[in-house]
Amino acid sequence: MRISVLCGGDSPERNVSLDSGKEVAEGLKAKGHSVELMDLSSPEALFSFLAGDRPELCFVALHGGWGEDGRLQAVLDMAGVPYTGSGPSGCAVAMDKTLSKGAFAAAGLDVPWGVAVHPGEGSSPMKALSKWGTLVVKPCCGGSTVATYIVSEEDELRKALSSAWELENRALVEAYVAGRELTVTVVEDRGIPRAFPIVEILPDGEFYDYRAKYGGGSRYVSPADLEPSVVEVVSRSAEIAHRVSGCSIYSRVDIRLDGKNRPFVLEINTVPGMTSNSLVPKAAMAGGFSFPDLLDHIVEESMASFSS
Repeated sequence: MRISVLCGGDSPERNVSLDSGKEVAEGLKAKGHSVELMDLSSPEALFSFLAGDRPELCFVALHGGWGEDGRLQAVLDMAGVPYTGSGPSGCAVAMDKTLSKGAFAAAGLDVPWGVAVHPGEGSSPMKALSKWGTLVVKPCCGGSTVATYIVSEEDELRKALSSAWELENRALVEAYVAGRELTVTVVEDRGIPRAFPIVEILPDGEFYDYRAKYGGGSRYVSPADLEPSVVEVVSRSAEIAHRVSGCSIYSRVDIRLDGKNRPFVLEINTVPGMTSNSLVPKAAMAGGFSFPDLLDHIVEESMASFSS
């Protein structure tokens, strides 16, 4: 099949996207596909690409910004070009952490307390700090844990908010959930979401920030060492999160497991990282899928979805 791997973009996650694109392209070639790697540095570049010889399928590896918030997917829909992953609405909900948080809560999933804060609204986070003791601050629509902070002092909170507001005009402030860091890859099989083995993250540092993700020092346990009953609850939570967010084909759900083995759903990623350090390939391997096999399954599932 002729496949164009779309990567790059102009978000803060550009470099990660380029790495994902390269590894996806190599994996698809290993399965016999004819692959073109496309670095789309702007939305204008997307329209130029579509004006040329169109592929049979676009594999979306654009992280963040217009590549992951539904705009790219909407344009591809209008052009009639099949692509991998979720459609515009699922991407839009997943990208905005306040929207996805509301969807999770409405479905009965546990989520941390949280509030979206605009510049100048500093009193609400300060009150939350007094109540919860430790907070997580991040951009509402960010990814790759860029500008994500755990804070327990007022000074730290002010700096974290300023950093998040430099990227967008809303920051999500959440109560910190102490516990284990888990992530669950959800891949559809004939349209039915199925959770892959759970990956536990043991970060190189206080938490799993950008440096810990891509610096190579963190450790991963897959499948995570959990009681079967806990595995069932966590996996089910991830599958529900995938469904109620309107996602399709595949996603990655991030979860905190507290000291009572209660899973708190944090967020969902519709275009998760696909580098050698990324979590989705690790989960696939634990589930008996090679990386090329996983990519081939995503391609087949995506084409079947567009044909139906």
